[in-house]
Amino acid sequence: ALATHSELYDSFVEHRGVPLLLGLLNHANADLAVGVFAILAELTDEDSSLHEMKDPMVFVTALLKDRFCDMAMDCVLRIDEAQSEEDAQAVTNFLTIVENLVEVAPLDMCKEFAKVPKFLPWLLKRVRQGPQV
Repeated sequence: ALATHSELYDSFVEHRGVPLLLGLLNHANADLAVGVFAILAELTDEDSSLHEMKDPMVFVTALLKDRFCDMAMDCVLRIDEAQSEEDAQAVTNFLTIVENLVEVAPLDMCKEFAKVPKFLPWLLKRVRQGPQV
């Protein structure tokens, strides 16, 4: 429902929904992290209300403040996308989120992901290997 109501993004940020959601990326149960990637892919999708907000940077800034880039990368490194279709979809969702956020805030997102030491090597390795599933 949040993805279809731009007026709720500010409330989600104000009521600390972002750190609660991102906190699940570190959960021992990888299925929860997979779910977080699905939710964030929906919330950042180009058809979502994020792009209709007066200031979508409110949501993007909250993600950055709560270390989305680092936490997401740590989570992706734990996922073996060859293990299941759900894990492969989680990695796809992660890449979709990155793309969607770069569309909203190109400079900020590129700077933040450039600071994550494991992101570029992982991305290059993935490009060289091709699809896993």
